[in-house]
This record gives sequence, structure tokens and C-alpha cells, in this order.
Amino acid sequence: MKHFYNKNFLFNIKSSRYSAFTLLEILLVVAIISILAGIVIVAINPGRQLGSSRDAQRKSDINTIYKAVYQYIIDKSTPPLTITNTLSPICDTGSNISGSNGNLSSLFA
Repeated sequence: MKHFYNKNFLFNIKSSRYSAFTLLEILLVVAIISILAGIVIVAINPGRQLGSSRDAQRKSDINTIYKAVYQYIIDKSTPPLTITNTLSPICDTGSNISGSNGNLSSLFA
């Protein structure tokens, strides 16, 4: 009597029993997807993020100037002579300040 034996038969039974993903493989896939999603989010809108950081720096700079002028007024009881009550352009942007009549006192009232 001849036995027919397939070498791959036992291998196929073992491999089908252990064909699930390991925890490490799943974690690696999730990490890779997270990294790619982060890269895509940053790549989609970098201008807004850079603009908001520049705006925050501008607000901080204006606040620093305001505090310095306020401290000068406290110390000297008068504003610096170079500060006027009229708006003057700092740079030529071609736009006007809307809602202002050119008087700084209306902005700080």
C-alpha cells in the first residue's frame, strides 16, 4: 500500500492557524498612517499657520510698544513729543484705515 503524502499539506495547516496580524504590525500601520496624516494636514495649509504665528508676533510687538508708551506717560506725565493725534502711513500699502477719521484719540477712547 502506497501512501500519498503532500509536503505542503502540513505547512498549509500550520500557516492558516497563525495567519493573524500581530499587535506590533497593527501598531506600525497605525503609526505610519498617523505620520502621513500629519504631513498631509501641514502640507495643505501652511500659509494660515505661518500667518497666524506672524499675527501673534505683531500683536506682541504692538503690546510692547503700547506698554512702553504708557510707562513713559506715567513717568513724564506727558506723551512723547513724536506721538501725534493724526494717523500717518508707516508704509505705502495703498489702503486706507476704514472707520477712522484720522484721529488717534477715537481709537483709544
